[in-house]
Amino acid sequence: MGYDFIVRRPLPAKEGWAWLRSEEGGAIAKRWVRLEWPSLWAGDERESIEAGAGEDLDWIEKCTFNSDPSLDFVDPTEGEKLYGIRIVNTHLLQCKHMYVKEEEERGVWVAALRKHSVHHDVNNGFDVSKRVIGSGSFAQVFLATDLVSRSKVALKVIRKHRLDEGETKMLADEVRISQMVSHTNVVVSSEFIESFDSYILVMEYVAGGDLFSQVASRPSEAVVREYARQILCGLTYMHTIGICHRDIKPENLLLTATHPVTVKLADFGSSIDVSPDNPDACLVDKDRLQCSPGYGAPEIIHLEPYGLPCDLWSLGATLYFLLTSVQPFTGETEDETRELMHQGVYDHKLLDSFSHQIQSLISVLLDKEPSTRATVDAASKHEWFVQTQDELSQNKSPHATSAASPPASGLFACFGIFSRSRKVHDQSWLDGGGEGSFEAKPQSLAVRNHSVAGSALQGHGIFTKQHSVRASSIRTSSSGKSIAAARKRSSVVVAALNQNEAAKNGAGVNQRGDGAR
Repeated sequence: MGYDFIVRRPLPAKEGWAWLRSEEGGAIAKRWVRLEWPSLWAGDERESIEAGAGEDLDWIEKCTFNSDPSLDFVDPTEGEKLYGIRIVNTHLLQCKHMYVKEEEERGVWVAALRKHSVHHDVNNGFDVSKRVIGSGSFAQVFLATDLVSRSKVALKVIRKHRLDEGETKMLADEVRISQMVSHTNVVVSSEFIESFDSYILVMEYVAGGDLFSQVASRPSEAVVREYARQILCGLTYMHTIGICHRDIKPENLLLTATHPVTVKLADFGSSIDVSPDNPDACLVDKDRLQCSPGYGAPEIIHLEPYGLPCDLWSLGATLYFLLTSVQPFTGETEDETRELMHQGVYDHKLLDSFSHQIQSLISVLLDKEPSTRATVDAASKHEWFVQTQDELSQNKSPHATSAASPPASGLFACFGIFSRSRKVHDQSWLDGGGEGSFEAKPQSLAVRNHSVAGSALQGHGIFTKQHSVRASSIRTSSSGKSIAAARKRSSVVVAALNQNEAAKNGAGVNQRGDGAR
């Protein structure tokens, strides 16, 4: 079934002589084969296909394609070695063979055939699990296995009918950027598929959860320092190639399940190119702010031109949260959050138990003036990153742990896209529950609380629309009462967290805090 592509470029065509065996044990026929979306044609000569006399093979719509050296043989009629390609019908489990004259050519044909076939049906290239490992307003993420490499991947599936023209353009930018980046500390996207009704982004599978889920384990300052070092490595790379992430926050910072842990920047749904002439102030938001509540820089909230420095502000808010378990600019309501973000004032006292060096770094990251805010280069060279373990221990948080490791399970790559995305909090799928069909529409799942981490979250500052801060609703006047109230609630929540943890420790319970359900 053919259809026109909306986002992706046209698929490359290919043609040439091949030997075809349509069934096991059947005869081999030399045919001229042309692969041109959406069809695979075979004819006695090239001219016969051009004249419309070729056979339209349905292989491309239903089959997987793999190089298979066990099929190689020498053609007795021509005395040449032919290199085999195994073609398996994924619906009928029937096997066909295709042969070409060069081993290198076999690889080229397999890649081309597979690329065309997965655009007809993603199952032609992937064994897709029915488990929904992430969900947003627009997207679902499925764990899958690549049928060629046998590696685990994450498939981010976005239904076409859910996107308007502007959102489709944002998706095109996300796809372009996600396939352009290549760095150890950035989630890599290997392929983009556009089917009849969906867009599918094939991403690196990151199995260790995200930094939001790490807060409940109370990472030590030394561990947070290593996280920050890697985040800055990823940000430095992105800023060097002229890309502003615009959505740095714990949920978009993923951990590998390996040791040592690697931190990776994820979700490029808000990422954008910056002007090389004015990278720090070339962006302006209009009807919808491109930031997450509690993490967007003041210049974004003020509707002023902004650029790369906004990522450093978001990093500062993230580090504050990782250390204190309190999000510095998130209130109980959307209005309070906007007010806190607008003011850009945070509670310094919650950092008193940590080293002077990290307090200094956070202060230069949370500088309300973007022109004097620390850059990725300046932040990377900050004195906090040259401290010894003994120096950190002298100023260690009373809640610190000696080491951090990835959680046994967690959230995976790129759960949401665009300005109305949400994060999944409910992890019932981990024990076999909460399974969703790959063909199902995005489900209504529990939304992650965006105030603090831990079981004490319930009832404290639920913010269901992480990206839905509208510019038209921003207040330009300060409200000291709302800020004070938010600060008071932060203290109450922290106290509740500590009490809960003490109670659990006293009862001998080791429970992971995955947020409010």
